[in-house]
Amino acid sequence: MHLKRTSNAGVRAPAMMLLAVAVLAVLSAAPAAGAETPPDVERLLDEILASQQATETLQGRFSQEKTLALFKEPERSTGRFTYARPDRMRLDYDSPSEVVLLLDGDELLTYYPELKEAERFDVRKQKKRVFNHLIGKEGLDQLQKNFTIELSDGNDGDLAPGESSRKLHLVPRRRQLKKRIAYIDLWIRSSDNAPLQYFIAEKNGDTTLFRLEQVAVNDELREGVFDLELPDDVTVTVRTGKDGDGRDDEED
Repeated sequence: MHLKRTSNAGVRAPAMMLLAVAVLAVLSAAPAAGAETPPDVERLLDEILASQQATETLQGRFSQEKTLALFKEPERSTGRFTYARPDRMRLDYDSPSEVVLLLDGDELLTYYPELKEAERFDVRKQKKRVFNHLIGKEGLDQLQKNFTIELSDGNDGDLAPGESSRKLHLVPRRRQLKKRIAYIDLWIRSSDNAPLQYFIAEKNGDTTLFRLEQVAVNDELREGVFDLELPDDVTVTVRTGKDGDGRDDEED
């Protein structure tokens, strides 16, 4: 039987993977439970920024829906996520096929167990660009410089997560962001300010909806969760082209 890769949303897009991590960095900085609901965006961001150091890890289940402008049917996938500040993230897809994405510092690894194949991406340039533009060196305060931000009731609209929430609607200000992103929506649960979901609309018409479920904040992570030992029979391709998907590749 000939195996082929299924198009798990986001698997072949290092830049968007980094954007997802940066969004989680924003979401994970949500203020502690019981905080008073801020009356405007500035107060909300100040409150989040003040408590940014409180959250070190996130883990739970996710569902992801990727809609490509060229196709009618969206791509749906599910799995588990593990995140540790500032730039470590693991996505274990279990549907529609088993795939592991591991971001650890400057390297992004995608592993296809059924195919016995893996890809390594050096993402230090993309990471610097994405993180600086989204959250910046000054943290969430940088959002106000890079985005026009609106605060609204997260229970309105077709994408409402199903429980009381607040939604931040971010529209890029800077040219480099505008080239790739149309807008980003972030939902934060009202009861305890835990992250619920984010929606990314790209300029080319593609969209990604990433829902977080069973979110555990600051729980102890499984030992070695960011260590991925590849079997000896796995073929590893090192992606060295621009943006991680160019032609200058090497095989291990």
